[in-house]
Amino acid sequence: MRVIRADAMGFCFGVRDALKLTDAVSHPELVTIHGELVHNQSVQNHLKNRGFLTTPEDQRQAVPATKTVLITA
Repeated sequence: MRVIRADAMGFCFGVRDALKLTDAVSHPELVTIHGELVHNQSVQNHLKNRGFLTTPEDQRQAVPATKTVLITA
């Protein structure tokens, strides 16, 4: 088998922009991420460890408890 790697790898521009927004948040415990910003468990763990609240994909119909919400595409 031959493996060919793409020249460009990593997050798409939308994910990069969303993660930049999270970096700018000074009080992540006051923000809910409504859904998954990226399907990457390491990144999700990092956001949770920073203090962001999250609403799982299958519970997005619920209204978040925080006044500030990051909504995924």
